[in-house]
This record gives sequence, C-alpha cells and structure tokens, in this order.
Amino acid sequence: LREVLAVVIEDRPGGLDRLTQLLAKADVNINNAYGFVLESRKRAVFVLDVNQAEKARNLLIEKGFPLLDTEALAQVEPFHYMKY
Repeated sequence: LREVLAVVIEDRPGGLDRLTQLLAKADVNINNAYGFVLESRKRAVFVLDVNQAEKARNLLIEKGFPLLDTEALAQVEPFHYMKY
C-alpha cells in the first residue's frame, strides 16, 4: 500500500498545470498519478503518489486545493457521477 493524495482540481484547461507547477516549484516529484472527471468542465480528481506526501499535503492545503480523505475517495464512483 502507498499513501496517495486525492486532489480536487478544476476541470478546465490549465487546471492540472496549476497543480503540477505548484508541486514542481516546491521540488515535490510525482511518482505516479491518475485522474478522473467528477463534473465535466467543473471538477476533477487527480490522485498523486509523490515523494514528499506531507510536504505536498501542507502546500496544497495552504494554496486552497481541496483534498479527499480515504473514505471520501473510496465513495467516489467516477463513472456514475460524470455529468456530460
């Protein structure tokens, strides 16, 4: 098992770039990641396996990125909640 961070981002051009640029500037490496859309053109979730989880978590909270805890992530059923 690995600790991951589930980050809610805007589902729009540049939404993911904003997240990755923030982590890059803080020297946080992304080892693995996947994402899915919750609401088209509104919200997406990007799940990150990073080399410095606690540092990344604190930075994301500080910059206003909502994070999902383990229970919330497990309850998300991306294929049932997509609104296209």
